[in-house]
Amino acid sequence: MINNVQSSNYASGKSGSAKAGRANGSFDSTLQSAMNGKSMDKIFSEAAEKYSVPEKLLRAVAKAESDYNPKAVSSCGAVGVMQLMPETARSLGVSDPYDAEQNINGGAKYLSNLLNKYDGDIELALAAYNAGPGNVAKYGGVPPFEETTNYIGRIKSILREGSASGLENAKTAENARGSGKTAAAGEELSDAEIKKYLAYIQLSMLNRLHESLNSDYDNEDFIAGIRRTGNV
Repeated sequence: MINNVQSSNYASGKSGSAKAGRANGSFDSTLQSAMNGKSMDKIFSEAAEKYSVPEKLLRAVAKAESDYNPKAVSSCGAVGVMQLMPETARSLGVSDPYDAEQNINGGAKYLSNLLNKYDGDIELALAAYNAGPGNVAKYGGVPPFEETTNYIGRIKSILREGSASGLENAKTAENARGSGKTAAAGEELSDAEIKKYLAYIQLSMLNRLHESLNSDYDNEDFIAGIRRTGNV
């Protein structure tokens, strides 16, 4: 189901913006002050669980958006780790978009809303995150914007390379890799594996939607029907 937190200000998206800028000072010191002692690994893990978003996908979006920089600001005004526009941040309950924890939770909530809106379709959700749901509706799918198609490709590449599993310059990366929850940094996934992973996410989101709607269909029949479409 679509969360009503989505509003018309999302329609503009962030398409056309330059890469996020970098604040002065070391990345490590920025992380330390922005997160008030809580590791970024823990923030991602908690936000992913709270909003039922795959943690690898959430990390990959953050990597593509800001390279995990809490102080990043784009030319169009998007702010923080998840590059939230000010209006979007406010509608998601983010009072300080420069606060890493608030920003990541806001981004996770928005991404969750989009995955629900597009029935678990990863590409449409990413397209809407980048260019806005208004443009996805206008073009009946992924908008024909070079930035948006490159953005989706970038996310897939990050997932394929396993870059989203290790937070660069974050001391907790080694512990995260040792937990077994994510792939080791630098581990490469094949095209077939990344396609299967994305299809699995989509299937999981569809199954969760099915359960939330209390459908009369049997769960096993529902999943079998999705698999017959050839997506998995």
